[in-house]
Amino acid sequence: LKALREGTFETRLAEGAVWCGDPKHLIAQIEEFDHAVGGVDYASIQVNFHTMDVARALANLRLFAEEVMPHFATQKVS
Repeated sequence: LKALREGTFETRLAEGAVWCGDPKHLIAQIEEFDHAVGGVDYASIQVNFHTMDVARALANLRLFAEEVMPHFATQKVS
């Protein structure tokens, strides 16, 4: 618990516990995590921090869906 309390955004990012950035950086971070843990099937993401308005959170989610998720698609769902 002490490590969780003392952790900062920067330490979490360095540990790979936080994925943050533009689509190119997110893809690289997810690929690195995927390699480190032997594969990722699911990810739980948070797109609305603190006082972020809903419109911006939705824009972030759409950007993730349009630019990041297709990179990892292995099959198409019809």
